[in-house]
Amino acid sequence: MESLGARFVEVDVAEDAQTTSGYAKELSDEYKRRQAELLHRHIVKSDVCITTALIPGQRAPILITEEMVQAMRPGSVIVDLAAEQSGNCALTEPGKEVVKHGVTILGRLNLPSRLAVHASQMYSRNMEKLLLHLMGDGGLKLNLQEEITQGCVITLGGEIVQPKVKELLSKRGWSLMSNEMMLGLYVFVLAIFVGFEVISKVPPMLHTPLMSGSNAISGITLVGAIIAAGYGGFDLLGLFGFLAVAFATLNVVGGYLVTDRMLRMFKREPKGKAR
Repeated sequence: MESLGARFVEVDVAEDAQTTSGYAKELSDEYKRRQAELLHRHIVKSDVCITTALIPGQRAPILITEEMVQAMRPGSVIVDLAAEQSGNCALTEPGKEVVKHGVTILGRLNLPSRLAVHASQMYSRNMEKLLLHLMGDGGLKLNLQEEITQGCVITLGGEIVQPKVKELLSKRGWSLMSNEMMLGLYVFVLAIFVGFEVISKVPPMLHTPLMSGSNAISGITLVGAIIAAGYGGFDLLGLFGFLAVAFATLNVVGGYLVTDRMLRMFKREPKGKAR
């Protein structure tokens, strides 16, 4: 609001008018008296007044009385964002746009549903300005000494460069894994999820026809596992690669044996041969 030229009207007292979640709460009579005096002084000089005070589970508090509306200049506008709970203005009619004493009072309901277009425009404009800020002469130009760029870039060149992320990881005792390890872990988790979803949806009577497809997939897995084991050496990546080779080989060999046995069950015996 302040970036658009609006200003908040605050009562200069020690009493807090908000809950920890940002909603208004019941206040003392002294606070209400001083608040009414302050609002009256400001509202008679304002062309637009926006009210937002809400109390969960109760009627919205009355901040603008009919006398204050009468004191406003003709053509002024009151936008009552608390109209869902009867409004902060005494003359608000929920769901309607009315004119009282020459002042337009907007009491529309469900205002967030009207903001989709403007919110998208604002977000796209912010993204446009950010990309223009990060782009240099014909390409990406990252200056990690600059505040905006420093806050956006988390990893660069295989390392975590964002100070707050590094601090969080160090506090939790997490080790920084290599790119290969992160990629391998990502593929492993994704493979478990996809495999479970595929197999669990197949009826038991189709498990045998599915075996041929499973063998093919296991063959691809075997090739990838051999490559991973070769790159990994004797570290954790190599251990995972070796285990993947073992399980994929077992799956391929076992799949062909089971398929061959199932096919024999449907093979016609030669004539004259005892069953």
